[in-house]
Amino acid sequence: MIFLTHFAFALLLGLLAIENFQVESGYGAFMAIVIISSLLPDIDCATSLFGRHAPAIERLFGHRKFFHSLLFVVMAAILVAALFQNPIFAFAALIGAGSHLLLDSLTPAGLYIFWPSNLIARGKIRTGSLIDYALFALFATLSILLLWAHSASQLSALF
Repeated sequence: MIFLTHFAFALLLGLLAIENFQVESGYGAFMAIVIISSLLPDIDCATSLFGRHAPAIERLFGHRKFFHSLLFVVMAAILVAALFQNPIFAFAALIGAGSHLLLDSLTPAGLYIFWPSNLIARGKIRTGSLIDYALFALFATLSILLLWAHSASQLSALF
């Protein structure tokens, strides 16, 4: 999936998590962790936002292997929990990195979800296809509607 689809999907899931789980403070940090961790798995792609700053990672690990596995998702959540001493931020990392894996598992290239196992999860949606862009539009629209609904309810609470 394209960068924008990963971003919009993570944004939507993060907003839904704040709305439906007990995220009582630190909304900005929570959302930042969701977004960053949703883009971080592509550090293993030398042309990605993070990967272009560390091109050796793709040569060492290969694309869509370790950084696109459940092992990485769990390790990212543990690292975030240790760094921030807050389990809700670990949950944010799980949402973000997990959302990336879910979307990439829908592509023909797939990913090694249980790396180092050779089991590949794959689908039929081509990266950069019309469906990919349609998913971006859907996720972005739903995020905007969710933000608008949340803002409207906050305003109505004032009166």
